[in-house]
Amino acid sequence: MVCQDDQAPLPGDKRGCDEKRQKVRGRDSWIIAVMRAATRFVLVWDISPTKEKYDAAPLLRAAKDVAGGAPRLFVTDGLKQCRIAFKEVYHMARGLRCWHIRDIHIRNMGEYS
Repeated sequence: MVCQDDQAPLPGDKRGCDEKRQKVRGRDSWIIAVMRAATRFVLVWDISPTKEKYDAAPLLRAAKDVAGGAPRLFVTDGLKQCRIAFKEVYHMARGLRCWHIRDIHIRNMGEYS
């Protein structure tokens, strides 16, 4: 899902990816979201039945499209799929300067803004 709002994030923003377990129709599911670090504004989100087999690359591509570019800093809480997707979507792009920080407590994401 893509969140639409009049306040479009700038391409140079710092962003983060976080996941949360939630019951959906009686089953455990994972909500994975990409958000701005400073405002916690959700750019895109997705629901997955598992977090271990989730492919985060389409989610990061959608966030890149919504924001109009890649962030300068991308913070995750260590989810392996986000690290793999970061390398695929942001790091492999030619001439792109984007850093990835793995921080176990995503709630501290504002410290990087």
